[in-house]
Order: sequence, then C-alpha cells, then structure tokens
Amino acid sequence: MTSFMRFVREHKKLSVTAGAALVLAAGAVGGLYYARVRYFTPERMSAIITARIKKHLARDFSFRAVRLTRAHGLEFEGVALNENSRRSGGDFLRAGSVMIDTNLRALLAGRAEFDRLTVTDGSLLIKRTDRGVWNFDDILALRDPDKTGRPVTEMVIANGLLQYEDGLDGTRLIFTNVNGIYRYGGSDYMRLEARADGLFRGAQISGGVSVICTVNFKGGRFSGSDGAVKVSGLVSGAMEASQLDLDWKLRDFEGPLYKRGIDAAFYAGGVTLKGLGRAGYGEWTYWLAMPFKTLSSLQGASVPDLNAFKVDSLKTRFRQRARQWETMEFAAAGPDLKLDFEGCVDPGRKEGDFKLDMKAGSAGLELAVWGPLDNPEFKPEVSSTVGSVLRDSLRSLRMFLDTRYPVSTAD
Repeated sequence: MTSFMRFVREHKKLSVTAGAALVLAAGAVGGLYYARVRYFTPERMSAIITARIKKHLARDFSFRAVRLTRAHGLEFEGVALNENSRRSGGDFLRAGSVMIDTNLRALLAGRAEFDRLTVTDGSLLIKRTDRGVWNFDDILALRDPDKTGRPVTEMVIANGLLQYEDGLDGTRLIFTNVNGIYRYGGSDYMRLEARADGLFRGAQISGGVSVICTVNFKGGRFSGSDGAVKVSGLVSGAMEASQLDLDWKLRDFEGPLYKRGIDAAFYAGGVTLKGLGRAGYGEWTYWLAMPFKTLSSLQGASVPDLNAFKVDSLKTRFRQRARQWETMEFAAAGPDLKLDFEGCVDPGRKEGDFKLDMKAGSAGLELAVWGPLDNPEFKPEVSSTVGSVLRDSLRSLRMFLDTRYPVSTAD
C-alpha cells in the first residue's frame, strides 16, 4: 500500500472534506462559466442597457458592435444617439467607443445601474433655436430626474468634440480635443480641457480652455460652487490676451442675494486691444476703456484715440459676506495705464468707502471717497464739475442697490 493511500485511510474525514470542497469549487466555476457564457452575454446585457437608456433619454439609441470586457463590463462601438425626430432627426451624440461599468447583480434583476461611462472619440451637438428651445429639453432624465434616476455616477470624455449653436445670439462654437470627467452626487464635480474656436456674440474667438468646478445642491436646488477657469492664447475680435484666469467660491445661494457668500477673482495678462477709435468701446473693451473715459469726463477732455492699447496685467476681486461688500478691487498696469482701486460697500446702510489711484496717459488722479452714497465726502476736495461726475456715478450705484439688491432689515 502506498504512503498516499495509507494517509487517505487514516484521514477519511479530511479526504471527504477535501472532496466536497473540490466539488463545490468545480460547481462554482461551472456556474460562473454558465453565467458568463449563457446569461451574461453581450447581447442580453446590451438589450437591458439599451432599454434602460431609451427609458432615461426617450431617444433612439444604436451601436455597431458590443463586447463584454472584464475591466469595464460592456464596450459599445459605433454609438449614435439621435436628435428628436420632430426636429432635425440628426445625431445628438456620436462616439467611436463607449465603455460602461455595470452592476452585474442589478442586471440579473433586469435593471441597468452604471457606475462609470467612458466616451472616446465622441461628438456632441448642443443647440438652441431662435425661440429659445434647447435640443435636449425633451430628454426624460433631464425633465424628470426624480422619476428616472440618474443613469450614471461618473462620465469620462476622451478626445471629444463639442459643437454649440445658439439661435438667439448667433453664437457658434466648436470645442476640440475635449478631455474631462464629470461626477454626480451631492457635490457634482467637473474637470475639462478643450480648444475653442468659433463666433461668440458677433466676434471671432479662439483659445485654449481649462475648467475645474464643483457644484453643490441642497434640497434639489443650487446652493454653491467652487471653481476655476483658465483661458490661454485668447483671440476675440479686437482683443488678444495671453492668459485669462477666473476663480470663484459661492456659498448659500439658495437664500436671498444679500445673504450669499461670494468670493470671485479675475486675472488677465498680456492684453492688447487693436484698432480702437473714439467709437470703439464695445462690449469686450468697455471695462478696460472705462478709466480713460472717467478721466476724460473729470477733466472735461475728449476720449483719447486708442489704436493699440496694451495692458500687461489686470486683476479684479469681489467678496461679499455677512451682508457686506467686503472687498472690491480693480488693478491694471500697462504702458499707458496704471490703476488701483479698492473699496467696500454696506448695501443696507447705502454707504461706501473707496480709494482710487489712477494714471492714464498724461492725466492722473488720486482720490478717497467715503460716507453715504447720496452725499459722500471727498479727499482731496474736488471741483464742482468733478464732484458732479462722481456723485452721478455713486447715485447709479445707489439705484442699483435699491432696485437689484434689496436688503432685508428684519433678519
């Protein structure tokens, strides 16, 4: 008798246990194989997912091929999501590949729950008609999310293309090389990088765009956001800028305007305004040209002719907290301009405190203004002409507070 048989006879319980374990293991492997081959087929799961997508989007959804992957679940190739057939009937979304991370247990119950959606080489068309109707406003998941639920918790875009058309103002933009991620939850998160080219409010525009943003909701309503936008190599009509940065923190936006927390900062570097004449102060150039207009008005002179106005750096910041405009800052520096402005406002009491140091061309001005907006004090004292111009500006601010910024004194 071999030593192995002797060991088996002496350890019958162990051999029975080992045999049972082998049978169970074989059964589990066989069951998994059956589920993988017989039940979790790409066709069966794609049918469940396709039905779920149609339920959420109320749109026709098609694809060229589908396969099951270990890493992600399902991979669709040649994906197309159609426009509303009552409109153009074209493609709303088209993608070379869509990877879907799926919950297999939910699939067994006939539900499609997607953890992550990865779209590669995709194109998306967003447009609004001249009547203000968006081409996605009929999508059921957007119209009634409480009824349908959110189809995915995370979306990833790789090498995408976004077309935006607005029939109300004529904007037509194309975002290429789009790479980003969007996460859903109590705080939605987005990170996006792209190249933008097209027509914006009548002016040709191009530049690189980077966005990082978190959006918060409370009770289904927007409550706040943190974020940053960076634009590089911007060209827009008569304006060029090597760099634009915008950062913001927004809090308590579900409440009235005066209770909201706002902290926003803007920076522009290497700004050039080309070919601006006396009548050239349009929407894009208004704020940069305003110092020249202000000084010209104060001195009773005509607005200077600007043919190639340059600003090396421009910074602004606004902060509101506890019913106070705590920070109002504006600074600009360039060959023909130096401006530093800072101030604060009490919207409830309609009082302000401002300091201004400005030099534009050969003209300069240093001024401090404080007190009630209706009857401020100036240092140094100014002429009646200059005082009249400044008081008109402060009355405009007071009018804005009265009409657009009502502050309650009851709470």
